[in-house]
Amino acid sequence: MGSFWQNRRGSVSVYIILLLVPVFFFQAVLIDFARVKAAQKESEQALKAGLRSVLSAFQPDVQTYGLYGIGISQEDSLKLYRNVLDNNLSGNLKAEGFRILDTRTENVTSLLPMYTLANHTVLKRQILEEMKIRAPIEFGLEIKEKWIKTGADKLMKQGSVFSKEAGKIEKLLEKREELMDKTRKKFIKLYEKIKERHAYYKKRVNELGSMADELGIHTVDSLKQEVQSVRDSIRRLQEEADKIDGRMESIRDAAETAKEEWEHLDKSKEQISKDLTEAQQKLSSFEHLFEVAVQYFAAIQIIKGEVKQDEKQIHELQEELQPILTDAKKANDELNGELQKVKDAYKGSSEELPVSQVFGHILILSEEDFHSYQTGVASIDALFSGFQTKVLDTDVYRSSEAADVHEKNQAVLKQAEHVHKQQNKVEGTRQKKREEVNSQKKEQKEKISEVLAQLKSVMNGGCTDPGEKGPLHNDGAYKQLEGENGLFRKYMNLNGTEALSGNGVAYELDNPVISGHKSMDLLGKLADVLQSGRDEWFVNEFALTRFNYRTLDLETKSKHALTDPSRHVLAGQEAEYLLYGFSSCKANISTAYAEMFSIRMAIRTLEALMEPKNELFQLGSPLLVLLVSAAQGAVKAFEDMKQLIEGKEVEISSKITGSFFTFTYKDYLRLFFFIHSNDIKLMSRMQSLIEMNTKQDLAKLTTYVQGNTASSLKLWFMPGLMKVFEVTGLTSCEVKGTRCEWKQTAELSY
Repeated sequence: MGSFWQNRRGSVSVYIILLLVPVFFFQAVLIDFARVKAAQKESEQALKAGLRSVLSAFQPDVQTYGLYGIGISQEDSLKLYRNVLDNNLSGNLKAEGFRILDTRTENVTSLLPMYTLANHTVLKRQILEEMKIRAPIEFGLEIKEKWIKTGADKLMKQGSVFSKEAGKIEKLLEKREELMDKTRKKFIKLYEKIKERHAYYKKRVNELGSMADELGIHTVDSLKQEVQSVRDSIRRLQEEADKIDGRMESIRDAAETAKEEWEHLDKSKEQISKDLTEAQQKLSSFEHLFEVAVQYFAAIQIIKGEVKQDEKQIHELQEELQPILTDAKKANDELNGELQKVKDAYKGSSEELPVSQVFGHILILSEEDFHSYQTGVASIDALFSGFQTKVLDTDVYRSSEAADVHEKNQAVLKQAEHVHKQQNKVEGTRQKKREEVNSQKKEQKEKISEVLAQLKSVMNGGCTDPGEKGPLHNDGAYKQLEGENGLFRKYMNLNGTEALSGNGVAYELDNPVISGHKSMDLLGKLADVLQSGRDEWFVNEFALTRFNYRTLDLETKSKHALTDPSRHVLAGQEAEYLLYGFSSCKANISTAYAEMFSIRMAIRTLEALMEPKNELFQLGSPLLVLLVSAAQGAVKAFEDMKQLIEGKEVEISSKITGSFFTFTYKDYLRLFFFIHSNDIKLMSRMQSLIEMNTKQDLAKLTTYVQGNTASSLKLWFMPGLMKVFEVTGLTSCEVKGTRCEWKQTAELSY
């Protein structure tokens, strides 16, 4: 045993040395490797502590909105960041005893601001974080409980659907009625033309018949010859009379022997005188017949010319009427098709308002009605064409020929009267209903117009012009917000969006029909948007709790916002501005009033539609039923409005939700934020108001920062061996002399 230890070969010693040296190297490297990892963890924590310290220096005025942004300069932020970073590293701390780590920062230290509150995405994220507790409670209490769980949203949807269907059906019905009215006017014009020409031709044919009877077998030529013959006879008789007068003059003083000749001449003269008188009478008679003949044949030519002209006019009237009648038939088919769709949609469905029964009372015109009308009018034209042919073919109007013409003329009138009588059965009912409907529509429109006029008188909402003092003074704030270089444009441009004022909301308060339809459309939109996503109602609730509105000072509810909205620059109108974005108090407040009235009118109209007057159904006008309900709703809605703008609660609807569910002015604004959701414009307007109220440029309030630093640790053992690990990628630090250096980056946001 002793020889073993005294053996000088040293093989065992060498073996042990070879075994222990690698172990020593490994342990040495492992110790430094562990120290580096611990130092890197320490520097990472120090880096984040520095970032947290920078973020803790938030801007206090903006923080009252529940928003956070660094409130110190970049220089001060970097100084604070470096100070906290250095004070949290072991190498910068004074230690009396042994310490394992001596981590310290190198000269490479930077702080980079990444995003600001001017960024919409950043702002929205902070708003969602701020409102994640409060908003669900408000939504549940004010919206879900009152609208969705009571089933009010479904009824509103039904009311909106009825309004749209009524408007569509009424439009088609009105189109058909207008075309039928045009058709009626054209037919009456045709009918009156037929009656007038029938009487005229009856009279003319009778006159021609009388002339024909008077002329007998005479013709113009024969009468002309007769007249000439009689005139020749008169001339001869006159010549003979002249000769006798001359002879009698020559024998007047003759002897007694001439007495017999005188007497003979006297008798001859007397006879000639009688013959001359008869000839004169005969001439007069023939001349009269000649004039009659001339008039007769001229009248025949005239009547032929007139019947051609009349046939052309009647055919033109028929051609004008037929296309209109065809269009009326198309409109009727469209109406019937749409009515069938409505009936099919409601078939077997419980989601139907009682008022939908009105669709079943709309006057339906059948295919047979139009076919009969079209063929009847065409037959009138055809019969008159036949009458024309008969007149053109008739050259004499003796009794038989005149009778044939009369028969054709009478056939035209008979057919026209038949069609007129037939159409009167349909048109009488249609016209009577139409007149009654138009009369009642006019009456209901006037009622709605009266209420709208009253609404206009209060729509300024207490707004004043710049420089004036009043409950809603603004002191030129809108110029700062919406001016050419205003805050709204600034924040829209910073987010890469074109800046356009307003949100496209407009209300037509001069047209009662449009107002009624828009009200019901608004109700439908409301039913849809109540199912909106979480983010929207979080942002909307932020707008209502951090900014003021018209009735804020009138409400008794406690205000939970850290900021006091009533002291803001834009007094009593911030939420309205956020909603509509117009450049004046009056524009924003009046739009809010109009929209609030519109939704109250829609609810009150829906109440009336749930209990319609059955007698209105008989008139078959969906729009009239809607107008009657809207007129009742408008009156009640205006009374509701007066209470709402006084800060009072108003029941939503005793018939829809129950009288114990009420809404305030603020609650309706909450609904309107849902309806007009537009994050881009809303965010920019909120940013504009926040800057105006706090005097803080949100583009300079950083919310997301990135810190960069270089740290190092002194190595205890073999730096060269550690460098080998650096080359192999087993460590992230870079060996410089006896120290190992590494770089780190961290990001942090509110």
